Amino acid sequence: MNEKERYVSCIVSQEEADEMILLIRRRKTEIGREKDSSLAAQVRRAVLDYVRDPEDGRPLLEYVSDLLGRDGQYLSNLFKEEEGVTIRDCMLEQRAEYAKDLMADEGLTITDIARRCGYSSVAHMSNQFKAITALTPTEWRRLERSKEKGNFAVND
Repeated sequence: MNEKERYVSCIVSQEEADEMILLIRRRKTEIGREKDSSLAAQVRRAVLDYVRDPEDGRPLLEYVSDLLGRDGQYLSNLFKEEEGVTIRDCMLEQRAEYAKDLMADEGLTITDIARRCGYSSVAHMSNQFKAITALTPTEWRRLERSKEKGNFAVND
């Protein structure tokens, strides 16, 4: 059993992992078939898939380009024009949102969350997360827990 398999087996069962992989593959197939949706919306969904499947290993633009069957530079320019942000910035925002979702699970450590989100280290995740949210992951988690308990104060 390699390191990746050991890590996954600690978090989810093999059956759950297989089910997640199947769902991701189905979603990727759906994206390729969506004809009614704008291309920018398809790019956004492809970016979300990329964030939730960090083990793919391909660079972001190559991943999106391959998935949608379009030239990467064309998609990049179109997305920036229609959405007002780059595909990379969209990915960073999506990663932060995914990390927030995972932080709701108190059983996951920040290290676990960083790995699931595809970050190379906790420090890398913390820096990018703080750039987007103005809080470190630990500060954000603490604030959210305080809100849930009703023990937060708003600074004037």
